[in-house]
Amino acid sequence: MSEETSVTVKKREDRTEFGGLRVVWLEAFVKSVEAKSRVVAAAQMGVDQATVTKHIGKLEKWLGRGCIRPLISDNVWPVHLTADGKDFLPDAVKVLKILREARIPPLNELDANPSVETAGAPPSDIV
Repeated sequence: MSEETSVTVKKREDRTEFGGLRVVWLEAFVKSVEAKSRVVAAAQMGVDQATVTKHIGKLEKWLGRGCIRPLISDNVWPVHLTADGKDFLPDAVKVLKILREARIPPLNELDANPSVETAGAPPSDIV
């Protein structure tokens, strides 16, 4: 006779400074506002609309430190920002811009930019 065992996995509390914030949540929020549509944002991101809605919901919960801090009014089309959403949007845009600029350019741009060194052999002046 086999006994069924139930395994309960307790999710660990995230004690990092930013508490599990994901860049994709910011991206979903900003793209939804820019496109005035979660459906269009989802298409741009290559996910479905429900995923974009979940990302925004997680961002709203993160901003409220566990309580929901609505950024976008529910069931309104086109997307309509709440007062908190209007306040937060410039910060979200700024964070995404900083992250975008911090990344190394795509490989096709590296060839055209001699000031960017690629991984591999060290530059000749170091050896």
